[in-house]
Amino acid sequence: MIKLVLWDWNGTILDDVYQSMEAVNRMLDRKNMPRIDIDKYYSLVDTPIERFYHKLFGTTDIDFAEIAHEFHNDYDEQIPTLSLNDGANEMLEYFESIGAKQAVISSAHVDMIEKVIDNFDVRKYFDVILASRDKEAGSKIERAKKYFENVRKSPDETIFIGDTLHDFETAKALGVKCILTTQGHQTRREFKSIDALIVDNLEEINL
Repeated sequence: MIKLVLWDWNGTILDDVYQSMEAVNRMLDRKNMPRIDIDKYYSLVDTPIERFYHKLFGTTDIDFAEIAHEFHNDYDEQIPTLSLNDGANEMLEYFESIGAKQAVISSAHVDMIEKVIDNFDVRKYFDVILASRDKEAGSKIERAKKYFENVRKSPDETIFIGDTLHDFETAKALGVKCILTTQGHQTRREFKSIDALIVDNLEEINL
């Protein structure tokens, strides 16, 4: 019986892949660099996000603080176009109906979540929202470990639902089952060598 569900936010619950890619492409436009397509975007996604930009620009000599500022400004302009991924509401309701505790464990800055979560009436499902207090989008593993220790649930009663390799790494660090959706920021191509349940839609989750 599942008693704890740990959710990633961006790309898992929130459908924001194309908005994120567009924010990156606007930055490239300003630098007179070629835009990237969705396949290239998927291949570059990494955590911490600074590594994404190292690969994007082909150098580690970047002003990451300025890049993060630009990205967030361009992303925020697209907030009205955001929606939830197909199946997100249904699965949140399902886990609530069986009495499972639910939490968001995100690498994103807390402001990114706070600006949009109430647009979708889903805050009510979560025990806590654990997001970053900076814009570096670094590892969520330590944040997840601390929460998992405090909540005192068995690994056998817990699942982590995400959309990236870093979500798999986080689940593995906790010793819990991982479910990855291809609706988000990476695809089956990136997931081919890992031991996780892969779904193309959150409603495919069958526990």
